[in-house]
Amino acid sequence: MEEDTGADAKPTHTRPRAKRSAGITRRDITRILECDRTLTGNPQLGALMEQLAGEDRAQQIEQVLDGKWRDAAKALQAAHDDANEITRTITLIQLIDRQPAQIRAMARICEALTGDGEAKWTGKEMDVAATIAQHAPQLDMGVLKELL
Repeated sequence: MEEDTGADAKPTHTRPRAKRSAGITRRDITRILECDRTLTGNPQLGALMEQLAGEDRAQQIEQVLDGKWRDAAKALQAAHDDANEITRTITLIQLIDRQPAQIRAMARICEALTGDGEAKWTGKEMDVAATIAQHAPQLDMGVLKELL
């Protein structure tokens, strides 16, 4: 059997790809440190994350980096920007069917930001949606900017 060694010959093997390490990378460390600096440098955000995730700083950082509160913060931003309370409420009611966990997260963020323990933050979803719609315009969205 003749072996083709001319210019038309195809390589018999390709170069193996570099394997990614399963460990933590420099980029991961940088992201963690930046998140910690943000939580430390923004006392309002740090206090919010303490209320949402507890006092464990590692858990706070993990939740921020994983984006656990991102969707709820975006929905609150949209509710904050909507000038009409009726459309805000309708949008939130529609969100109950699609994303009930997001409504609960929004309620926790609203309760933490407003400090209004008297409001209806738990219970029937319709009541919670109405409470969020009522309080959304008064929220300080600058605090949530880092979660977006």
